[in-house]
Amino acid sequence: MMVQYLRRRSSWLSLEFYIATAGRTPKWYKRKKDHGKVAGCRIIPLSLLLGYVTFCHMKKPQSLARSRPSLRSIADACGISYQTVSRIINGKTDRHTPKTVALVEGTAAKMGYRKNLLARGMLTGKSMTVGVMLPYYINRGFNTGILQGIQGELARHDYAALIISVAGTKEDITHSHQLIERRVDGVVFRPHPMGESDAYLHELMRHHIPMVSVVDIEQSLNIPLDFVGVDEETLGRTAAEYLLSLGHRRLGFTRIGDARFDLPLNERYAAFVTAVESAGGKVVSTPRSQSADFDAAAVEGMLSKRNRPTAVFCSVDDIAFQTIEVAKKLGLSVPGDLSVIGSANYEASRFTSPTLTTFDLQTEEIGRQAAQLLLRRISSGNVLRSTSRIHVAPEQIVRNSASRIGDLSVS
Repeated sequence: MMVQYLRRRSSWLSLEFYIATAGRTPKWYKRKKDHGKVAGCRIIPLSLLLGYVTFCHMKKPQSLARSRPSLRSIADACGISYQTVSRIINGKTDRHTPKTVALVEGTAAKMGYRKNLLARGMLTGKSMTVGVMLPYYINRGFNTGILQGIQGELARHDYAALIISVAGTKEDITHSHQLIERRVDGVVFRPHPMGESDAYLHELMRHHIPMVSVVDIEQSLNIPLDFVGVDEETLGRTAAEYLLSLGHRRLGFTRIGDARFDLPLNERYAAFVTAVESAGGKVVSTPRSQSADFDAAAVEGMLSKRNRPTAVFCSVDDIAFQTIEVAKKLGLSVPGDLSVIGSANYEASRFTSPTLTTFDLQTEEIGRQAAQLLLRRISSGNVLRSTSRIHVAPEQIVRNSASRIGDLSVS
């Protein structure tokens, strides 16, 4: 009788299947006698039969290394030189015709080719990674926008982000060591407001790692740093000019303080006061505070005075939300009796009653420009001749929490 033999081999797996009929037992099939015989044939369990059928329809397996497309395989598929494919894949397309570039890029996409950045890093000495250190649980909306901008820009240059949540503890130093040990090419960071772990920044500088800050607190760190962030002066001036244009002359501001995280706010506040006083108005603010928490008593005291402000500029949206609640508690309608504007353009500002007039801080643009500046610093070899300072102007978002009133005398 006829015996069919099937054998398939690969570099990582060898399998042999034998099918026997007319009562002959396959070499690999050793079972007890109780399987019985039917018409002179061995009964093979259904699971084995299905396995055999599945294997017969499998494509010949290849090693993982051989199955991954390479520049050489793309060159073979296109019928052009390896050097041409290498130049085009690495963005050097100026020496080749659009037709050749389209051919290489189309073939690479069809074959599922991905660049080997690890191999490139061994040649260039760059890891193609950037550390991002943010106090993620503080001002999450701000940090999220920053991170989106950074990641989007890094991806355009084949860089990846290693994200660290700064906690303001000694663990931040451990995290900085992890970035150093992974040979990140640079770091974008926002220091923790409490400043309990600034040693990690000095550690990064000691290893000559380029850094860009997205919060302007250079004076408190005593470190020369590149900076990309909110244009606080423009923000304070624009807020004042907007409320003045609505006829308000007695304006409130909350909140300011002496802590390190208040340094940018103090710049905003100074610009706000200058613009108001230049127009003949007056600014009333809540007392300076060391805490970032909302001081309901201070706001209530400011709004309970006989000569209370008719409009309040709040340093951040969540303080504006709570200021509106305090005003309602005092029987003041917003914006009828009191205009309130915020800063940050949190998602909730579109759903409050009334919806909040605020400023979008352009955090995604800040992140994008911070990544651009860092990549320029990396490509230049981190030669620190002078620091760069880039201020991104905010965008005003006018909604329903501020309204026009008649001119008021200043007492």
